Amino acid sequence: MSANQEIKDGLERFLTSWKSPDDPSIGVYRNIVDTNGYPQTLGWQGDVLLARVGPWNGVGFSGFPTEKENHIYSTEFVINEKEIYLKYELKSSVVQRVVLTWYGKTLFLHWIERIQDWVVYSEGIVDSCDRYSLCGPFGVCSIRKHPPCTCMQGFEPRNPEEWKASDWVSGCKRKNPLKCGNGDGFSKISGIKVPDTRRSWYNVSMTLAECEIACKRNCSCIAYGSLDIRNGGSGCLLWFDELMDTREYDGDQDIFIRMDATELEGLFDAQSDFNKMKRLLIVVVFTSSALPLIFTVAYACRKINKRFHTKRRGDQFDEKSRSLQMKDLDDLQFFSLFEVAKATCNFSDCNKIGEGGFGPVYKGVLEDGSEIAVKRLSETSQQGLEEFKNEVICIASLQHRNLVKLLGYCIHQKELILIYEYLPNKSLDFFLFDETRSLMLDWSQRFNIIHGIARGILYLHQDSRLQIIHRDLKADMETPSRRQVY
Repeated sequence: MSANQEIKDGLERFLTSWKSPDDPSIGVYRNIVDTNGYPQTLGWQGDVLLARVGPWNGVGFSGFPTEKENHIYSTEFVINEKEIYLKYELKSSVVQRVVLTWYGKTLFLHWIERIQDWVVYSEGIVDSCDRYSLCGPFGVCSIRKHPPCTCMQGFEPRNPEEWKASDWVSGCKRKNPLKCGNGDGFSKISGIKVPDTRRSWYNVSMTLAECEIACKRNCSCIAYGSLDIRNGGSGCLLWFDELMDTREYDGDQDIFIRMDATELEGLFDAQSDFNKMKRLLIVVVFTSSALPLIFTVAYACRKINKRFHTKRRGDQFDEKSRSLQMKDLDDLQFFSLFEVAKATCNFSDCNKIGEGGFGPVYKGVLEDGSEIAVKRLSETSQQGLEEFKNEVICIASLQHRNLVKLLGYCIHQKELILIYEYLPNKSLDFFLFDETRSLMLDWSQRFNIIHGIARGILYLHQDSRLQIIHRDLKADMETPSRRQVY
């Protein structure tokens, strides 16, 4: 079974209902693949939109329950130059059919030989949150909550009196209006059915970082996300209107919503407070558990020592962070924690590109569109303020065309962060130790890479003011020149 639209000929196929149980003529209900914006499946009753199946995300349809191992049938959604189609194909000998009933329900039916009858395997609309836009613009529906409708972060009911009366159609409005180009950023919302895509734009080849830049540069762009959630995400989907028909969903789909700078700062502070409470709760649970006495004492001693160290380091920052910025490191750009958090989507996991002895490394995009690499000191690190300052001064004094450039730093209470230029070509081992990618490096390129590494090492060992002996040289610490295109 397939529902499709042929782009060249304008031919459209869709599922329709009967007029009545006994009349097979075309009824008022129909399910179609809508190609306005990014394609999705819509369920109509005449001119009234009843339900929507979210777009294909590479694994399944957003907001539609999928089985990890379905041995009976498979679904496929294909977009190419000739046509857009949804294909539903059996994988076993089980007899099955899909029916849009005369009263508007989409049913997946199995034939059970033992009882000689059709049995409902699954239904298209499961609960009230499947009704189209039950919670209105910028509202989120959750069947596990009462009432089911809430507003997205940074939004509030457009008509509070109507919401109190369980009438949510008017939806939500922003608490703080957007000021495009004046500090707007993005807040991630996870585990949801993506909004209606009829007012959207998409590109299958862009990365999520490129998608963010495209949305940031367009003041009409409300939100962005990945088309395909597999392998960390790929493709780009931009929304340009009110976000409609969103519900909580136990899936891996994330979207990033444009927010005012004031609202973003409040969200970041709230997240920091939540993380502190979470760590405190973990300590309470563990220390109150019925462990043997020796383990309890050992654990308590360890926690006390760690807390003492953290408090001592925190006191240093509160007293010295501002003077450090003004006097010792005035040759480097100082970044506020808000700027760094905004550039990395609040240190989102999807922006994480690696982790080393210093701590995790994130890719970020500044307000002007320039890309940066952000190294955030791990909370378990024993490095103090003076050690961090010495390291920054040392790295800043090493400036060479074959070394990664340090752009700036951030010190905010317990946060110690280094900001480097971002190198898009990844590390050298990414190319050397892969059978396919290694063929992309010809001998001329390999010679240039070796020559560049040698010049960098010579500078560190001999030509720099600070002679540094580089004893741990590995392929994953080198990167091809950004001037080489792969």
